[in-house]
Amino acid sequence: MMKCPDCCQELSPRMREGVRVDVCMNCAGVWFDAGELDTIRRATEKRPEVAGLFEDHFRVVSGRPKRPCPRCSNPYLSSGIIRDRQVDLCDSCRGLWVPYKPPAKGAGFGIAGEIGEGMLDLAFNSAFDLVCEVIGSAFDGIP
Repeated sequence: MMKCPDCCQELSPRMREGVRVDVCMNCAGVWFDAGELDTIRRATEKRPEVAGLFEDHFRVVSGRPKRPCPRCSNPYLSSGIIRDRQVDLCDSCRGLWVPYKPPAKGAGFGIAGEIGEGMLDLAFNSAFDLVCEVIGSAFDGIP
């Protein structure tokens, strides 16, 4: 089982549009394996390959805690920003970690440390939509 790079809890599989990704039920971060990113890319037919897919949009940032890759033996993910969202890329397996971005205060999703189903859905859908945006298409599912 893969562990969350933020809180070290086990990641759980979740499906959307026929794509299985891994979500942390504790902190609501989302992990996309390179194969999952490639599945989305193939469905959109907008890019010829996953290699280099996010680097065009990725701005490196420093000062964030180093996180281990949940998929491979790489001890550190590269921290950066894609479209104003903090993300982490694995230079080895090409996976993408999208940490949870809390909603605005008063959005009705509970207090810090409480991750309910509504918050998980919000985090999951937000991360999935970010990936689809970067790939360049509104993702309509696997044909």
